[in-house]
Amino acid sequence: MLAWRRRRGAWAVWCVVALCGACRGGALTSDRPASSIGGATGAGAVPVSGGAGSAQGAGGAQGAAGAAGMTAGDPPAGAQAQPRLCEEDRWCWYNPLPQGRGLTAVWASSATDVWAGVDARTAVFLHRDASRVWTRVATGLAVRVEAIWGSSPRSVWAVGARTDVPLVSTILHWDGATWTEAYRADDALLHAVAGSGPNDVWAIGSGAHGFAYHFDGAAWTVDAKATAFLTPLGGQAARISARAPNDVWLATNGALLHFDGRAWTVDHTDQTAYVNDVWATGPNDAFRTVTRTKTVGVDRWNGSTWSASFAVSLPPVPSPEGSWQQLRIDRVRGRADDLWTFDTSGTAYHFDGVVWGRFTTGARAVMTDIWVDGGTALAVGQYGEMLEVAGYNWRRITTGTSAFLYAIHGSGPDDVWFGGAPTALISRVPHLLHWDGRAIRGVSLPTAAEAGDAYGAPNGVTTVWAPDPSTVWIGGLRGLLARRHGDDPWQTFAMTTDDIQQIWGAAADDGWLLAASPAREAFRWQGDTWTPAPLPPDVTADPAIVWTNAPDDVWAVRTTPYTSELQHFDGTTWTTVRSFYQEGIGGAWSPGPNEVYTSGDRLHHYKNGAWTDLDTPPIRVWGTASGDAWAIAQDGSGAILRH
Repeated sequence: MLAWRRRRGAWAVWCVVALCGACRGGALTSDRPASSIGGATGAGAVPVSGGAGSAQGAGGAQGAAGAAGMTAGDPPAGAQAQPRLCEEDRWCWYNPLPQGRGLTAVWASSATDVWAGVDARTAVFLHRDASRVWTRVATGLAVRVEAIWGSSPRSVWAVGARTDVPLVSTILHWDGATWTEAYRADDALLHAVAGSGPNDVWAIGSGAHGFAYHFDGAAWTVDAKATAFLTPLGGQAARISARAPNDVWLATNGALLHFDGRAWTVDHTDQTAYVNDVWATGPNDAFRTVTRTKTVGVDRWNGSTWSASFAVSLPPVPSPEGSWQQLRIDRVRGRADDLWTFDTSGTAYHFDGVVWGRFTTGARAVMTDIWVDGGTALAVGQYGEMLEVAGYNWRRITTGTSAFLYAIHGSGPDDVWFGGAPTALISRVPHLLHWDGRAIRGVSLPTAAEAGDAYGAPNGVTTVWAPDPSTVWIGGLRGLLARRHGDDPWQTFAMTTDDIQQIWGAAADDGWLLAASPAREAFRWQGDTWTPAPLPPDVTADPAIVWTNAPDDVWAVRTTPYTSELQHFDGTTWTTVRSFYQEGIGGAWSPGPNEVYTSGDRLHHYKNGAWTDLDTPPIRVWGTASGDAWAIAQDGSGAILRH
């Protein structure tokens, strides 16, 4: 069982999984001959005696790298240095690297020609060539990429729903030089694309009912037969495997369909399984990932029946809220003797044609897609996570730390601090990162910061204040308050047991502290101690986020049940500059007159009367000058961008 729980901005993971062999060929083990794995247990493999054991989130959603460090697997020998990738409007990635947006799909013609779909409001891809360097390919088309498949390096297809028009999808094509819109699918949301060759490509989706489209080498058309079968099933979460024109499998809404070149049929051989994905490896050989009442796993097709290949047992272990979220095994790819799949804890499973093995990967996020070919595999996932395997050794392509980042402040362009909370229970220490002008590095925290709550949820750094290059203050949950001056040890302060909401001030000897939840308290720092103080005049019962450039240039964000309002004070009057309907605006930063960034569900930029709305994760922004701004994401990716 995998359950996520958020409490006061801190997150925790509970993972309790028992693994068991299911049937003949189903023993889950890593005890293989040296010829197949390279040792008794294999590099990276987790031994499972007798096919049973405890996964314990094997591989862990956060991996084995240090909680606050920026470490990861070493790149292959000869790989070129990865250039920094930048979004539109000159926002560039500093953590994680090469970028932190979620990845929805991956396909490759080879290990030196890889395409990955980026979770964005416009169709964006990452591409890796023979230099092993990732480049960002933006199309400008308002499409969220859902799936990718190609027949050659010069013929690659991608599908996804449009983000500017409801219930409309687009089929994109890469001809070796440019991505173009090849087909518009009205009233459909396309989820999957696959084929057996350049003249046999399928795209599957949902809408008012299921939709199936086929490409014959000349044009895309609606396939009436497949659509008729998909209509009662809906077509949601569709997955497709097209091994040959007469051997096409389709999984949708837990059901399984097959096309033999003449007709579609619904597979009714096992009513106990909810099918997540399917992959054909031969004329009478296919694998599917399934969810049952008490297990998840992989089944195998022998031409007439499905039987369990391996299963992961799911004992009912409730989360603190009482909700049960089961582990899931999703994408499966490869050959019958080289098959890979992942579960949602980041653990990989491999089938060599005889037995299954379980492997730790160091994954720090849920993996969403896999590509496998000839002993090489690539996996992509949430928060820009990318993994690669050669043989059985998984390494992280992505470098950097994963965290829920809540706080950002600095004294200048070469002194910027970032605070947050860990993404998994195994890493209980809150995150504090520092940019020194050369690199972002993890900073150790006082012991008091490691204390969790009664539920085991870790602490978190919720506010940071750096009044000068030698001083930094941190505040966090349950009264966490500490200061570090230069290289001196941390000095902690026990002012309150409430959550520290904000620390700010005009100078190192003139600071304010606001505590909240459940009480509201304010304290004043005047160089030697914190003393209780009345709330500042600009802080109300529901405090605004205020940025002040001058007495006649003040920005504030006010919230109502349905809107957030950006307001400006010119020294005399408050004026509403913009209202954001049903969007939470969590902060404002102004680098100077007539310019402001607002941060929340998206990043918005106002300059000299004009607005630019940027496609970003939930974010908070801070900076030192118009051309030097930083942004952090609060979605667990640990995203840090610089303008």
